[in-house]
Amino acid sequence: MGKKLTRDTLGDRFSEVARLMWAQVEAMGRTQADVARLLGVHQSRVHRVMYGLAVPSPTLATQIQDEYGVPADAWGRPPVEPFAPPASRAH
Repeated sequence: MGKKLTRDTLGDRFSEVARLMWAQVEAMGRTQADVARLLGVHQSRVHRVMYGLAVPSPTLATQIQDEYGVPADAWGRPPVEPFAPPASRAH
């Protein structure tokens, strides 16, 4: 089991692609640590990208696209549906 997620807010760079990435990761039953291992980056980088605290480099965006089917060129698009981080859903 992965580390319990406690962050209940999103950053100002949260995007439609981050929302889609969350959907894919959750549907696959993966953790941020799983994603980090798969992408070959530190878990803190995955955390920052998924919560909208940072955008990925073009190389990382392409890796995420290849693994999760989310468009690498759309990190600046706002989410088209509401999203609540997992920790905020428990409240």
